[in-house]
Amino acid sequence: MMLQADDFWHYSLRVYPQIADTLLTLQDEAGIEVNLLLMALWLNSKQQALGIQHWQQLLQEIAPQRAEVSKRRAKRRGINKAQALPDYQQALQHELEAEKLLQKALVAAIDLQWLQPHSPQSNVLAAATACQQHITDDHRMKVQQLLKS
Repeated sequence: MMLQADDFWHYSLRVYPQIADTLLTLQDEAGIEVNLLLMALWLNSKQQALGIQHWQQLLQEIAPQRAEVSKRRAKRRGINKAQALPDYQQALQHELEAEKLLQKALVAAIDLQWLQPHSPQSNVLAAATACQQHITDDHRMKVQQLLKS
């Protein structure tokens, strides 16, 4: 099986609008990487899963890209959208470009030998747990919402 970064990006663009609120809540409240959750869902769609140790390794591999996305996100969030829409839109575009590079790095970092038979619940929970050692019940419920999407 080959994993393609462009396939992952297009999958993310397609599903993100329906689950954005849940993803952003998990990101902002629990520090769970949105792109890791999107990857877990994408792998679910391919009937593949990774173990928690592999999710943790992926997090380490993408640390520079995560830092760049965070920097660009902070810049965008600091712009008053109502007062400076062109600046906000430009900052959003820069953030999306960094997100795409992060997703490419994620796909490139996966060793295909890590892939296991599909287990949707453990896949998404493993990705969430890799970002944060303790998942609250509320955040676990939000992860469950993703699985139902």
